[in-house]
Amino acid sequence: MVFTGIFMIFIGIVDFIVRGISAIVFFLVTQSSAYAEQGTASDLPEKGDYVE
Repeated sequence: MVFTGIFMIFIGIVDFIVRGISAIVFFLVTQSSAYAEQGTASDLPEKGDYVE
């Protein structure tokens, strides 16, 4: 049962790391694509409402 506890903690840590990395990657991709589509920052909010 000790192995099960360690395994559960390990899975939790891995899940936390994967969620953090995916969130950072998603943020960077959305930011870079929004800036690449148009240069002006004024119409970024309505441009980010939908994903093409």
